Amino acid sequence: MALTDKERQELEYLDNPEVDLSAPPVGLLGFMISGSKNKRKERVVNLRTKLRMSEAGLDENKNWREYYNIRGEEEKRFDERFAEIDYKNNIDKEVRNGKANKRIKEVGIIAQVLGWAKIVLPFILPFVFYGDKVVQTFLSYSYADLALNMCVGILFVIFGKRISKDINESTKTYLWIMLISSGVLWITNLLYTQKSSLILILFIYSIYALAKFKSAIVSETEPVYKIVGWKWLLVILSFFLIIFVGSYIDSQNIQPDLQTNQNNESLSQKVNYNITDITDKSYFSEYEILDVGSILIPKDMEVQAGVYKEINDKYRKEFMDKFDYEISGEQIVFQQKGLNSLNKDSFGTYVRVMIETEQGKIGDYDKLMTKLELSDQEMSEVSETLKTEMVKNTPKSGIKILEWHGVSIVTVNGVDSLKTSYTRQIDNNPPVLVSMYTFFNNDRYHRLTLSYRVSESEQYKNKLENVLRSFVITNIR
Repeated sequence: MALTDKERQELEYLDNPEVDLSAPPVGLLGFMISGSKNKRKERVVNLRTKLRMSEAGLDENKNWREYYNIRGEEEKRFDERFAEIDYKNNIDKEVRNGKANKRIKEVGIIAQVLGWAKIVLPFILPFVFYGDKVVQTFLSYSYADLALNMCVGILFVIFGKRISKDINESTKTYLWIMLISSGVLWITNLLYTQKSSLILILFIYSIYALAKFKSAIVSETEPVYKIVGWKWLLVILSFFLIIFVGSYIDSQNIQPDLQTNQNNESLSQKVNYNITDITDKSYFSEYEILDVGSILIPKDMEVQAGVYKEINDKYRKEFMDKFDYEISGEQIVFQQKGLNSLNKDSFGTYVRVMIETEQGKIGDYDKLMTKLELSDQEMSEVSETLKTEMVKNTPKSGIKILEWHGVSIVTVNGVDSLKTSYTRQIDNNPPVLVSMYTFFNNDRYHRLTLSYRVSESEQYKNKLENVLRSFVITNIR
């Protein structure tokens, strides 16, 4: 029986070695593509045998000897015809396998580089960039941070070295360790600093390497080193011990500083500030604060507004939602000039004057002109309570209280205020001195907050003291 047109078309397609079995199905020939090479060979041999028998005028049932001879010839022909393609495919597979092994080993190299960087750089860079305040501040790790970096660095170096050697049955486990550890570190860093890090490269590369692992050439030799059973427990306990020691050293270093600065604060003696003490007001601009009073602000500062205010308000809202923290009441902020227009140069310094008003009910607070009289013991208790609360709550927001300067009573233009002062640091940014002055006014209180970088005290200390001297509350309740 002769071949039908459909069978001729099928034979022409299947008998072409250039047609890749892995290609998507085409029309009615899709059944073949999903099968193996043996199915393809069977189909081609059957169709060509049928074609040749038809052309020779032979019948399969009567001329069975000729049928098997022709079939044998066609099987040999198919093997010879497709042998070159098989060889090429094998070569391509070896190339792909070699590339997969290379990608996997590159994960090990990246892990080792990042690991050594975490171990060595915190000790070397301070000497290389000695005297550079920006770099010194950036590298001001706490001992807990340093301990964690060392543990992660050791982990990356150990497993990175094993990944970069022979690809064996344990390599996939090491890749998963790299993937999970780098992913956790990257996400943690992103949540706490809102910044990405180089760990992301290792995370993405680990995913890619795991996807390529099925194509890799896996050695059957037994791994030289294996971390199993009690060894895993020993490694984990060692890391916890290192981090615990670092955290303990931090606690011993910070608490004495906080206590010492608090004890040095004069609690009973009031400090007086008066607008008449400002000798030159030409450097300042006067602002009327609605329902509060007036204040003088240096001319190199501006009211926070525009795009920068929108960004800042969005950040504050996310901050409040994230840490169950709330700021209510009315607020006005003054900052270094240029931030509103996002001037690059203005980001090189930091100074803030913030005025807040918190509304309450009549009689909730002392009247404005009431003299605040607290004993040293009462002041110490207030200071200790505020310090404990602040030290407890700020770490989860990335803020560290470096020094606690205590609580005192400060008189500004005849009005007593409760001053709270401390030095804080957000992530690895330069330390900032914060002084908050709270003025009680019957059904509300007003808070004036002055902040500037410790390293910029010479530039801003006198200016902000004059800002404090100029603050006058005219809305007496």
